[in-house]
Amino acid sequence: MGGVGAAMVEIALRSRVLRAATPAEGSVLQGLRQVPGVEAAENAGSCGIHLQYDVRRTGMSTLLAWLAVRGVHADRGWRTRLRHGWMVYMDAVAREALAADVGWESSLRELYGGRAPAREPARSDEHAHHWRRYLARTESQP
Repeated sequence: MGGVGAAMVEIALRSRVLRAATPAEGSVLQGLRQVPGVEAAENAGSCGIHLQYDVRRTGMSTLLAWLAVRGVHADRGWRTRLRHGWMVYMDAVAREALAADVGWESSLRELYGGRAPAREPARSDEHAHHWRRYLARTESQP
């Protein structure tokens, strides 16, 4: 069971480098370290911020919004926007994976619970009233 717990921690912890349009000041980095879920925040070059955070408590979308409120806006280049969007998506996937119900019982529930119930042979047509209307029109004509 220790392997599963270690895998969950590996999924939950993220280490990312954000590209900003302007350099982040020390006070912003200090405040960023106080955000719940942020393990570390450091300068990474001239306009970069190296972050380590826990996906279970925060996400890239929250961190980007937090930085924007404090005047540190993300770089507007298409590569950076694509990269930051990818980070937001990967955080959402990781959060969903952490919340997933895993195990034998959930697999059986998903397998058998998702099957459509068997229908009666006479009820195989979901739109039988259309067929009856068609037959009523054709039978009444000579």
